[in-house]
Amino acid sequence: MSQYLVDQGFNVIMNTSGDVNPRRLALGQADLWVTDGLVGPLVAEDEHGITGLKPVLVFRETPMYLAISLETSPGIVADLQKALDSARSEGELDAIVARYE
Repeated sequence: MSQYLVDQGFNVIMNTSGDVNPRRLALGQADLWVTDGLVGPLVAEDEHGITGLKPVLVFRETPMYLAISLETSPGIVADLQKALDSARSEGELDAIVARYE
């Protein structure tokens, strides 16, 4: 995510450990924190007790995938896909995401 902003010409300070960024944001040492919209707020709260962070810009959405070994039973793969399809069609995925926004 940071490299994308650098490529767009933004001045970005990159840390080897992204878990310090919520603290830098809270202390006014950073204007923005580039992070995943779901994981970022969880890290901020769990690691630093920081709550109430709000996204100000979604600049790029990247699909996420679940990798499964080729040796995984086709039955397990089918069960996982069925569960995902069910959760999506019943609105459970949207409800989970809404809890973290």
